Amino acid sequence: MKSTKTAPEALRKLRQNRRKKDYCSAEENKRFFEEGLTRLSGEGLTQSSGELIVSLFAIKATRRLRTYAIRWVQAFPDDISTPEVISRWMFSFPDQEVLGIAERYLSSLEWSCDELRPIIRSVCLLPYRPKLHKLVAELLEKNPTLEMWSSVLPLPRERSAHIERLQLRWLELNIDNPEAVPFSLSFSPQSAQVTKAILRWIRKHPNQDRYVGMMLAELLRMHPRQRRALRAELTKAARIWVKAHPAGRDAAYAHSALVRENCLEADRKNAKDWYIAHKTEDSALHVLREFLDPNGAPSWAVTEAEALLKRQAREERSPGIVGRLVSLTKDPAIIRIATEVYREKQHEWILCRLVVATKDHELICEAEAALAKHDGKSKGEFLYALLRARPLDSNFRRRARNWIMRYPKTEYAAEVRRLLRRENET
Repeated sequence: MKSTKTAPEALRKLRQNRRKKDYCSAEENKRFFEEGLTRLSGEGLTQSSGELIVSLFAIKATRRLRTYAIRWVQAFPDDISTPEVISRWMFSFPDQEVLGIAERYLSSLEWSCDELRPIIRSVCLLPYRPKLHKLVAELLEKNPTLEMWSSVLPLPRERSAHIERLQLRWLELNIDNPEAVPFSLSFSPQSAQVTKAILRWIRKHPNQDRYVGMMLAELLRMHPRQRRALRAELTKAARIWVKAHPAGRDAAYAHSALVRENCLEADRKNAKDWYIAHKTEDSALHVLREFLDPNGAPSWAVTEAEALLKRQAREERSPGIVGRLVSLTKDPAIIRIATEVYREKQHEWILCRLVVATKDHELICEAEAALAKHDGKSKGEFLYALLRARPLDSNFRRRARNWIMRYPKTEYAAEVRRLLRRENET
């Protein structure tokens, strides 16, 4: 019989203090970890220790913690937290002992599929284990409509082909199920085969207005432009869906994707009309942002964005709108707003846009300092901005040449090479 428990008061307060924060510093995590180990060793293992072991594994997986996990699972095999403890132990230390325990739990008739979710999740993250993955596949066949599968299966494709087989089987089993929205699956890297299966589900449920616009936008963003036929299918699906659901709550995402794809002029007109009619909605910013192409934006979009930022309170300003607008306007008020947003949010890509737009000495110094902190591949955007601001600076040019020699095919390499060549010619 599975059991629940109540944590000791001191431990409960310790966890509550952590949950009040969205982020804990490395020092706070270290202190929590040390205090947790002290409790496990000083007070001994109790029924409530399982939740603490899970929290500690999330910070750092150590052999000592593994020992506590083994002892706790042996002492409390039927506790409601046991699958989560097994999951953390198995993911960090996939030894034969824990793999055998996982097999027994996945084969058990006493635990529901939902309760076994943590173990299933870790099995999917591990390299292929025939027995374990067969048990997961059997659970999928027996419980195909459970919502948990949509969150357990969305994993990077490079994990293994067997995960893709599970994804395809889940989509096949739920092709007629309007509740099985493959939302999470659309937000992890997928093969063309899985993407086509998601498209089949979307076409099967044309009246579905929940999440579909967002899913199509993300799938378009995910697949490289070399996959032209697949992207054409996704674009067509987005166009059909947004026409059928003009007032859908995710319409903004579909419109923004079509604008980003530089599709038909009719798509851009429809997106503009939708924005004008819905610009008071928060999601409308997604559409406006895509019109703010740094290489050229319609004047109405620039005017809209300028007016929006000037009337918004400081905390309401969208970094995505601010950063793009910097490249499209010389309005001192917008430059000031962008500088404020950068100082507050520390978005370095906005710093790079500001360097190009203003050529301000202080901002250039900040960009140079940031450049020194980044690894090789990610230096491109900073070098591009610094060369745009000071094209004849011998230091920047030397560093840019060295960077291109090491990373000739990375993002910004072509732009940096073009800037170097242009100045050499002059």
